[in-house]
Amino acid sequence: MKTVFSTMNLEPKKRFSAWQEAICEHYLKVDVNSPDRDNYEGFISKSVVGPAAVSDVFLSPQDIVRNRQHIAHLDKDCFYVTFPSSGSIVVEQNGQRQVSTLGTAVLFDTTLPYRLRCRDFHQAMYVEMPRSMLIDRCPADKLSKVLALNFADGLGWALSTFCGLIAADSESLAPGIATHVVSEIADLLALYIDSESARKPVDEKLSCKFRLQSLKTYIISRLDDPDLTPGIIARENGISLRYLHYLFKVGGTSVSEWIREQRLKRCHQKLTSAKFEGESITAIAFSLGFNSSSHFTRLFKQKFGMTPRFARHIIEQNE
Repeated sequence: MKTVFSTMNLEPKKRFSAWQEAICEHYLKVDVNSPDRDNYEGFISKSVVGPAAVSDVFLSPQDIVRNRQHIAHLDKDCFYVTFPSSGSIVVEQNGQRQVSTLGTAVLFDTTLPYRLRCRDFHQAMYVEMPRSMLIDRCPADKLSKVLALNFADGLGWALSTFCGLIAADSESLAPGIATHVVSEIADLLALYIDSESARKPVDEKLSCKFRLQSLKTYIISRLDDPDLTPGIIARENGISLRYLHYLFKVGGTSVSEWIREQRLKRCHQKLTSAKFEGESITAIAFSLGFNSSSHFTRLFKQKFGMTPRFARHIIEQNE
């Protein structure tokens, strides 16, 4: 995704007004109000995929209201589905109220007035789907109300993961391919709505499992960063350091232990692959966050029962 707006480099007093303009430009005409306008923080990263869009947004506490005057301009005719990665947001529409939080997505209609209430910092992926594409595929009664949908496992997990992957690689998609991909997403979304809408929101245990998997995916993508710390992981994923440690403890390990295990596994993969035989053992270790050859050798032997040199010798013998 491409970052299309961020308050990071703006003067504090200019941030909220700039945020209001960004919301209207990249999403819809709305009214926005925040209890702390002078210290507002937020960003929007966005990928346009054919007639649809996928965005990653970080919000400070605020209320977002879309009324009939906004709708009269008909700036967009679409549905939004929220897939939170931290925090929660309350969606109110047509006399109904749903909470979108970890493991629970919410679908709402932009052609009807709505209110989004965010009481804490919140980050989520928003999938913007043309209304016509979803109406053609989904029973009308399923779309007549605000839907809370489980995405901690099953089809919901597959859909959110697929949308995230497509958004990350959207610039490489030819227009014809992008349109086809959006059609596939619409099919999957309609099936998801039809099959999941009756399920109850996920409990805390399943939410933790979902969030932990998301964090592990992030860490895997940053294994080669020697400066990766629990503090950075927590900050960049919009959660507290305490909650980060809690999630890994529930998973039966610690953050640091899990990172070390994954780095050792990646080193082993490289040392036993002919593809990396031109790289020295030290170079491989240092490229994956280790900063001491002796320390790396000791950890590697404890994990695999052999030294890094012996592991490399095995692949050399097999050539």
